[in-house]
Amino acid sequence: MMELLNKKYQSTKDNLIAELQKAEYVCTTADCWTAHKRSFLGMTAHWHSEDKDSKEIVRRSACLGVRRIYGSHTHDVIAKAISDVHAEFQISYKVNCTITDNGSNFLKAFKMFSSVTPQDKDNFSRRSDGDEYEEDEFNDEEDDEEDVVYIEIGEILNHGQNQLQMECDEEHEQNISIRKENIGEDNVDSDNEESQIRLPRHFRCTCHTINLIATTDVKNIVNQRFSKLKKQLDAKLSSIWNRQSRSSLASDHIKKIMGELFVIHNATRWNSYYDALRKVQHFVTHKFEELQMVFDHFKVKRMTTAEMDFLKEFIKVMKPISDALDVFQSELKMSVGCVLPVLTLLKEKLIGFQEDRSFTHCVPLITCLIDGVERRFCKSFVDDFMRLAAISDPHFKLTWSPEEKKAYDTDLLKREVKRRGNATLDRTQSSHDEGSCSDFSPLKGKKPKRNRFLEGLKKRASTDVSEVERYFNDGVGGSLEDLHRFPTIKQIFLEYNSALPSSAACERLFSTAGLIFVPKRTNLKDSTFDKLVFLKKKREFQ
Repeated sequence: MMELLNKKYQSTKDNLIAELQKAEYVCTTADCWTAHKRSFLGMTAHWHSEDKDSKEIVRRSACLGVRRIYGSHTHDVIAKAISDVHAEFQISYKVNCTITDNGSNFLKAFKMFSSVTPQDKDNFSRRSDGDEYEEDEFNDEEDDEEDVVYIEIGEILNHGQNQLQMECDEEHEQNISIRKENIGEDNVDSDNEESQIRLPRHFRCTCHTINLIATTDVKNIVNQRFSKLKKQLDAKLSSIWNRQSRSSLASDHIKKIMGELFVIHNATRWNSYYDALRKVQHFVTHKFEELQMVFDHFKVKRMTTAEMDFLKEFIKVMKPISDALDVFQSELKMSVGCVLPVLTLLKEKLIGFQEDRSFTHCVPLITCLIDGVERRFCKSFVDDFMRLAAISDPHFKLTWSPEEKKAYDTDLLKREVKRRGNATLDRTQSSHDEGSCSDFSPLKGKKPKRNRFLEGLKKRASTDVSEVERYFNDGVGGSLEDLHRFPTIKQIFLEYNSALPSSAACERLFSTAGLIFVPKRTNLKDSTFDKLVFLKKKREFQ
């Protein structure tokens, strides 16, 4: 059985590597997962490809593995694990970004081992300013106990001060020389190993960031009236939710009276709290008397009118947040180019709520959400990479860009098209020059060479202006197939939109892994578990 598993795994892995070699740009997602006292690093790969028959641009996804992590999840351990997986699947030079959550270990790993260009580093630093983690977190201070010299009290009494100082200096120098001899080789090996770790550009999971706004930022609201109402409502609902989840008798009673059960929220699942509150609101609207009976049965105080009004306003305000999370979690149809347009629409809806005078309880919530979106995503709106990803997507183009920024975005796309046109022209000119050098006749190649040069200038001007103008004049709401008529912009889209807006793919991977790594199978070897998960998810790239 193991031999059959190994053969199937190797065959499927070879097919995946072959598929990845055909892709020009690849993005990966990474996250850590712990189950049954074991820790793993899960990784997935995502890229665009064209259907052979319809020429349709489709998103392809694949599981790269669930690898065991030993010891602490430090930044160097995570960086090496990610780099090893990239090298194993031969995509180290193809991966242009990796998406993770906002964990400090992931942030530090990409901060220390990122191999992006100096321009990309500037963009990263601009995006990172004002984020939650600080530079001081990277200053690891370790006490070196071997440099400490211990002296007996008798030596102090029996020896002079000068002699004691000389002995201390000699012993200190001797300890340092011994340490250098003992760990010198290990340090060299460690430095060489770390120097070989290279990580791509890093993107933070948009869903996780928005979830931080909806949970951490909302929890820190200082308005006493809002906080009091929310705590009272949460206490009552949590009492009902806990009884339903912990007791079969309570669950049966709720099902008998209400006809259905409450939705139980999970802190690790985005939107679950919103879905749980929306179910309660459904009961308030359509089964109010039955809901009151449930509260009375479990001896929980009934919801007051103010609490029910608060619940209605809270759900109305949080609906755009929930809708944005649903969009960002889409794996097949969405790419990182949707981030700025969706965030722009989200801000517009929240600002509309702020101007609505009908809200009485959740005004602090609206202000908190607006401030959270602006604070956590303000750097993304000034990142040219993110703006190019959005405007090169035919679903959005310039519809999301404010009027004062449309000229800048248009010029940004023109400059990128021009840069690629120049690169193509240089490659073409170089190939023609090599062909002319191989001809020994001095009369051949001179006139055609000048003509080719002039034709290149005309082609460059035509590409810079006409393709971008035609692209923006083509309208919005088309499909990715429209990019076939704009070859340069198509290449821009494939490069800048290879990334996903979130790392939800890793969460789905861990859901599959949880179905395999059950309590009765905890004796599985790490390699066997990895192969089983890989083969279970293989259908995603077939």
